[in-house]
Amino acid sequence: EPDVPGTMAGARSRSMEWRDILGELIDNAFDAGATRVEIIVNGREITIEDDGVGCDDLEKMLTMGRHSRKTTTRHGRYGVGLKDAAWWVGGPTLIVTIHNGTRRRIRLDWDRMTEWSAPAPLVEKTDKRGTSIRFEAIGKERRFPDGERLEKLLAELAFTYTPALKDNRQIVFRRGRGEPVILQRFR
Repeated sequence: EPDVPGTMAGARSRSMEWRDILGELIDNAFDAGATRVEIIVNGREITIEDDGVGCDDLEKMLTMGRHSRKTTTRHGRYGVGLKDAAWWVGGPTLIVTIHNGTRRRIRLDWDRMTEWSAPAPLVEKTDKRGTSIRFEAIGKERRFPDGERLEKLLAELAFTYTPALKDNRQIVFRRGRGEPVILQRFR
């Protein structure tokens, strides 16, 4: 039986940055056909929302040791994967994804996981689409950048995703109830 807490501890000790985490989630959103990705930072909570087609197999996406690469995957620059990104962030995470009229909702606490697979998601019908991933309790060691470090992060994301931004896709950042910042493409 694999050592799940040990694997998590190893993943959390990886040298990653918020650029890697957000890059992975933006990649996933654009690969799912999203035209808009919104990053909302509210205290120790970070939510990444998109208007893509969602994920049809949430359990596969979250089960350790399994990988789901679609034929539509075009970005994948970061190659981190949602699981690795979530392990690095740690803590409770709420994931809601809507694919073909079916909403799948799951809450995991990555710091308390002892099984090698994710629990079954709650499933219901809806007419909406998209995915929302909310990291609910960011630890002090993973504090989201502000000031100049935030400006640098947003500039790096804008540079990396300039081809998508030129293709009329949007990345929006908002802290709390502040004004949204729409990332601008580099010329």
